[in-house]
Amino acid sequence: MPTALGFVWTLPNTLIGVVLGLVTFQIPRIAGGALVFDRSPRGLSWFLSKINRVAMTVGFVIISAEPVEGVLLAHERHHIRQYMAWGPLFIPAYLLTFLVRGYDRHPFELAAKRAAGELPASTSGAADATGAPARGRLTGMRQRHEIWGDDADEREAEATVSEFAQDLEVQRKWHDHPGVVPFKVVVRFIGRNGKRIGVTIAGFAIVLVGLILVPLPGPGWLIVFLGLTILATEYVWARRLLNFAKQKVGQAKDAVLRKKHEEPGTES
Repeated sequence: MPTALGFVWTLPNTLIGVVLGLVTFQIPRIAGGALVFDRSPRGLSWFLSKINRVAMTVGFVIISAEPVEGVLLAHERHHIRQYMAWGPLFIPAYLLTFLVRGYDRHPFELAAKRAAGELPASTSGAADATGAPARGRLTGMRQRHEIWGDDADEREAEATVSEFAQDLEVQRKWHDHPGVVPFKVVVRFIGRNGKRIGVTIAGFAIVLVGLILVPLPGPGWLIVFLGLTILATEYVWARRLLNFAKQKVGQAKDAVLRKKHEEPGTES
């Protein structure tokens, strides 16, 4: 996509980035064709450092707790190219994929790391400028048992995007109409992962309602457990947390029963 068209396509993201950059309370500079807020860790950039994140890119705006140069600049500039390809769809697509794959296995992040030389270039599962993997055997399914919270039956975001790369006719459409394919990718991705996305939204919503009701009279904890039960159908961490909660409830119940049995003996 031409730079001018890409700039206009992602302009809404850039405006959001400018607003977020102002929260760093510093004067920006221009670097690598981007508006960079990296003079000192203040405000939002200070918050990034506290959650173990160095920088974030929103449109043509880079916010960083460290000076943006070298590898870091190359990494963030690749994110800008992704914004130019996806436009307003980048943020929802990034967040949806983050829910399924997390940060370390996120295709957008892997693509940026390869472009910056942080990861070796690979023909197996390598990603292009839009975050889509190249043709070849996907590596995302490897060692899935080592990823806590993964479901072996989940649909990979990489596989969804790679279906377009394997179809030569669609691949030509990608090059001819770069603004159309992101819509198709997002729709197909949601269709393939609809169950997990629905469970995630419903489960967290119910847990949140339960936590709000905990201090009030009512079945607050029961609602929390209901939300965890829903999340446990898709996430191992929720299943473990639910089992831990059940174990603690059982222990508390046993302690109360023991105390009741001991009371007659102490009175005599």
